[in-house]
Amino acid sequence: MPNFRWDCSVDGCYKRTCLPDWSVLNDALSPCKMGDIDGLVERRGQFLVVEWKPPGRSVERAQERALEALNSLDQCTVLIVHGLSDPMDPKTVRYPFGKDKPTDLKLFQDGVRSWFEKASDRL
Repeated sequence: MPNFRWDCSVDGCYKRTCLPDWSVLNDALSPCKMGDIDGLVERRGQFLVVEWKPPGRSVERAQERALEALNSLDQCTVLIVHGLSDPMDPKTVRYPFGKDKPTDLKLFQDGVRSWFEKASDRL
């Protein structure tokens, strides 16, 4: 069962119903704009942040800077993944400042599992 509990056929369009239109804050944040994080998990004060992009799409420079800043914090690990999301099919993974490395679903899962085990041992 997917972690995402929204059923568009029952609950309506997720994008229209649940995603805020952050443009109402454009004047307050100018020249910046509000962004989002695709995946986030906390384990014993450690954070794993995952940004997922479809093939051929790149992380915008402002978002890249934000992810780099998060990744520089001792308690944060950031992964940028390219691949299809339905079904889940990661093709590359990288840290900010790094280069894309080929991956597949098993390698991605193993990497996340390794992060979780290390985070679990921190206390």
